[in-house]
Amino acid sequence: MTGPDISPHPQAISRRKNLRYVCHLTARMLAFHLFCVILVKTVLPGLSFLVRELTKGFNGHRNSLLPLPEKKSACRRLSLFLRWMVREDRVDPGGWQEVPPRKLIVPVDTHMYRICIQLHLTERRSAGMPTAIEITRAFREIEPEDPVRYHFALTRLGIRKDTPAYSLNETKLNHPHPA
Repeated sequence: MTGPDISPHPQAISRRKNLRYVCHLTARMLAFHLFCVILVKTVLPGLSFLVRELTKGFNGHRNSLLPLPEKKSACRRLSLFLRWMVREDRVDPGGWQEVPPRKLIVPVDTHMYRICIQLHLTERRSAGMPTAIEITRAFREIEPEDPVRYHFALTRLGIRKDTPAYSLNETKLNHPHPA
């Protein structure tokens, strides 16, 4: 009589392989980004590299979860992932000390976009990558070493239904955009 079959289920092996693959690619992206940190102002080259590497196994096919930054998507999920991995505070767990927060791009969704329009941080008509870069530049004037510092609080304001729009419209920051 033999004992129970304790060999891993084929799907579990596949999941482990996939997880290892993602971790390996994330490490490669970080290494590439460390090179780019010296040359470039933002993490855009690292994000593009990560998306291309992750989609190689799928013949380069991407979906809405893995957009390419150069296609003008705001890449909110990827920007959020980097925010979580780079910043370390009560909101973000951190872990990647090699990447400076000043290189991050503000994750822009409809809530953040609406708040930033009301604060006159952008005048763009869509929430794509050019808008995310413009908003990040505005926050760099306020907090050069950590332009995404206020992202969480401002996004919460944008989500809340009780945020009085009139008070946001009256708010003016020391920013070069016309009021």
